[in-house]
Amino acid sequence: MTESRRRERVLAAVAVGATFSIVVACGLAVGACQTAMIYPGTELPAPEVDAVGAGYEVLELQTESGPALAWFLPPTTGVGPAPVVFFFHGNYETIGSVPARVETLRAAGLAVVAVEYPGYGAAPGDPSQTSLTQAAVAAYDLVVARPDVDPERIVVWG
Repeated sequence: MTESRRRERVLAAVAVGATFSIVVACGLAVGACQTAMIYPGTELPAPEVDAVGAGYEVLELQTESGPALAWFLPPTTGVGPAPVVFFFHGNYETIGSVPARVETLRAAGLAVVAVEYPGYGAAPGDPSQTSLTQAAVAAYDLVVARPDVDPERIVVWG
């Protein structure tokens, strides 16, 4: 093998190795930042809403992932067991954005349950698909047992 051919092979091997290293480094960087990219709202402050003073009920939930938080917003009109909308805000919002967005639903006689992402606002924990699912199931289990809710009329939004 000639010297120039050997040099070409060495340069090709170095280029492949460098490319592989860059791809691996980028993959590790994305993996390390994955949770922050999917759940960017963990840096948002707790909502500046006095939930109890506003007529909402704070639901303190217990899950396998730890404590979780939701608000029960009763309907402002109607009598008897109310239909319920389980409202899940976007991933760069907190539970504090929900009340203003659901007043029309409440005025139409629907109750609203707003489940906070674990780790967002005032909610303890770390956000993940598992912790949010557990918080949603815990809120559902608690709410459907209430006498002021119609468990046959439930909608999930978000």
